[in-house]
Amino acid sequence: MKGTDYSKRTVWECRLKSAVRQQTLLEIEYYINHTYLERFRP
Repeated sequence: MKGTDYSKRTVWECRLKSAVRQQTLLEIEYYINHTYLERFRP
């Protein structure tokens, strides 16, 4: 996917268990926002 506007992120099933789910989702949200905004950086 190099050279395209796509990126990927692997989320392991164990990272979605209730004890760590909220933190994992926050990390995913940050990653999506960060990579999206990076495309518009001058």
